[in-house]
Amino acid sequence: MRHILPTYPFVIILAAFAAWSLAGSRKAWMYGISALVLFSVISSARAFPNYMPYSNEIWGGPSRTYKVLSDSNVDWGQQLKQTKVYLDEHGIKDCWFDYFANMAAKPSYYGIQCKPLQNALGYFLPTPAHISGTVLISASEIASVVWGPGELNPYSQFALRKPDDSIANGIFVFRGEFDIPLAAAIAHTGTAWKLLNVGKPTDAQMNQALNEAQTSVSLSPNICASCQEILGDVLMKLNRKDEAKAAYQRGLTLAQAIYPEFQDDEIASLRKKLQQ
Repeated sequence: MRHILPTYPFVIILAAFAAWSLAGSRKAWMYGISALVLFSVISSARAFPNYMPYSNEIWGGPSRTYKVLSDSNVDWGQQLKQTKVYLDEHGIKDCWFDYFANMAAKPSYYGIQCKPLQNALGYFLPTPAHISGTVLISASEIASVVWGPGELNPYSQFALRKPDDSIANGIFVFRGEFDIPLAAAIAHTGTAWKLLNVGKPTDAQMNQALNEAQTSVSLSPNICASCQEILGDVLMKLNRKDEAKAAYQRGLTLAQAIYPEFQDDEIASLRKKLQQ
């Protein structure tokens, strides 16, 4: 939406001219347009002060905008102050937080002490395969736009259940016990990648990288193609080429079988490594 904001004044003038012309032609149009204007005023007032995820109730309402739009249309790091207030008002100290805009704003800066969960932006955060208690998740993390659809999204289960609460129509609150093995696998993949790319890793670092990569694969053996790829990278670095090629092939098979249209880069990368 931010890319088309400059068109808004002209569209508003055009809509106002059309409304005025129609309202002046027949009384029925005048009543209908007056009702629409009143509806718009009430809908906008109800959304205050959270206008970023706003959509009118005919389109779905602010609480459902994230189901169709994501990123800066809904969730752009604007909810942290309200999240802090919510946690304080409810006396929540022990919680988990999957925050989409972690690169732009740090929850800890606002006094939010929730334990971080792996997000979609590439920050590799230690994440257990099972969590319990209060879980806060950004709208963009639940949506399929960033992670991908279905089982590619480690937090897809949250999209299928009604949240226990909502903060600013952009942070959703869930309470209970949850298994998130894919999120944990991706976090282990990130740790392996960092160990592998420290320059000249020591033998101890290589052994740790192998352990992290193997753990990531064991957590998500039938979904995570990138887990297989990093395992292959570690094995190749250890000069275990046949095992590395086997891992690349398993990753390619997974990527081609599970929403391949969302894994183009992964497929291309694995094919290239298999050809080397």
